[in-house]
Amino acid sequence: MTLIELLVGLAIVALMLGIVTTSLDGLFETNFKKTTARLSSTLKYLYNKAVTERLYLRVVFDLDEQSYWVESTSEVYVINPEVAQKAAEGVKEEEEEPETPPEDANFSKEESYLLKPVKLPEGIFFKDVQTSYLNQKVELGRAFLYFFPNGYATPTMINFRDEEDEINYSLEVKPYSGRVVIFDEYADLEKEAK
Repeated sequence: MTLIELLVGLAIVALMLGIVTTSLDGLFETNFKKTTARLSSTLKYLYNKAVTERLYLRVVFDLDEQSYWVESTSEVYVINPEVAQKAAEGVKEEEEEPETPPEDANFSKEESYLLKPVKLPEGIFFKDVQTSYLNQKVELGRAFLYFFPNGYATPTMINFRDEEDEINYSLEVKPYSGRVVIFDEYADLEKEAK
């Protein structure tokens, strides 16, 4: 075997590895796009469902389990940032005096086919969830996105990452239209609101 044959063989192997690596990167990016598109469609559906069925809906993002699901109630609900902060930190709410109104309505999981609980695909993770009613990004525990019967949604930014935190995607929920904007980079709710 000559040196030229050896170099040609190595060049072919390097070319094949480059093609395979590029294909796998594209496949992973496609998986990111599918995941964000699915969540985006679900959020648009929930915005409309809240208005047409006069329901209070919330999406529960479990950042520890890398999953999300939908809960609903027909009871009037007002967001209490202190209760939301405790939920984000994983602290259970203490019993309060009976004369104070309940701070959390009786939300129950939606069981319809379209709103089944979703676990994020392998290799895709929640980086953080930012909401307008909390003063910090939720990186652990649970975060909530609310949809109200009057057509309001809590302004929210949901950030995704890959395992190495090199690829980021973000979804922003607009408050008055329920519109969802997808970014192919990390986005901050405060910066996008300006």
